[in-house]
Amino acid sequence: MCSGKSNIRMDLEELGVATIDCDKLGHRSYEIGMPAYQKIIETFGVDVLDANKNIDRSKLRSLIKIKENNDKLKEIVWPEIRKLLDSEVASLYSKGHKIIVVEAALLLDGKWHENMNEIWVCFVPNDEAIERALKRNPNLSRDEANALLGSQLSNKTRLSYANVAFCSIWERSVTKRQVLKAWNLMNKRI
Repeated sequence: MCSGKSNIRMDLEELGVATIDCDKLGHRSYEIGMPAYQKIIETFGVDVLDANKNIDRSKLRSLIKIKENNDKLKEIVWPEIRKLLDSEVASLYSKGHKIIVVEAALLLDGKWHENMNEIWVCFVPNDEAIERALKRNPNLSRDEANALLGSQLSNKTRLSYANVAFCSIWERSVTKRQVLKAWNLMNKRI
């Protein structure tokens, strides 16, 4: 949460790397007509819809504060995101991209890392992640930010999987240099 993943993905895009943003795939997974859409309504009721019959993410977010509801949503959405991810990877690969970077907060949680060649982990200290979350979403309380962070794998656990680790606590220019160095080193490895 708020570790700088998106900035690092965008830095890699600037270097010409094909990337996939799993947050966007997650949002796409419950659009009208997608398999998860109907399952979400069946599970949580029509109260999660907005006036245009779209899934209202803020309404859904309030429901998943309850662990049981959060687990149900994961069971519905994660497999659908994975299908979309696999499709995106196949599409980019068929277009000649041999290296594809996947930004996914839940890469390890969802066990999607098992099909990846390398795991690049972004992290910041927990206090920094919470401050960033509160700044990004003024409607979020400190307790909610703590709960979100507490529901995720710890930095220590994530880092135990890392081939490369980025700490984005410093100025953006420092992180950009980290990204460029990691990219150049990876290109030497392949």
